[in-house]
Amino acid sequence: NNDENNDRNNESNESKQIPQILLKKYIMYAKNHINPQLRDIDKEKIADLYGALRKESMSSGGVPIAVRHIESMMRMCEAHARMHLRDNVTKDDVDVAIE
Repeated sequence: NNDENNDRNNESNESKQIPQILLKKYIMYAKNHINPQLRDIDKEKIADLYGALRKESMSSGGVPIAVRHIESMMRMCEAHARMHLRDNVTKDDVDVAIE
């Protein structure tokens, strides 16, 4: 019985894998055709986070937060949206980048 369960688990894991050629095509399509845009509300959320992080780093004496950190976060938002083939960055994309 345990062998049967292990076989089923292995089969279900194998069926979840994407063939490498399909994954390669997916990535190339996303890279060449999808250019997600940040909306104003998303920019405001990121700007608010920047202010809070900057204030916290100044008060604690930690590493100062620079604009490049926010630019990196914006690129992560766009990359997450691109991975999901979306034309606009969503709240979920912003939340993933913030985490």
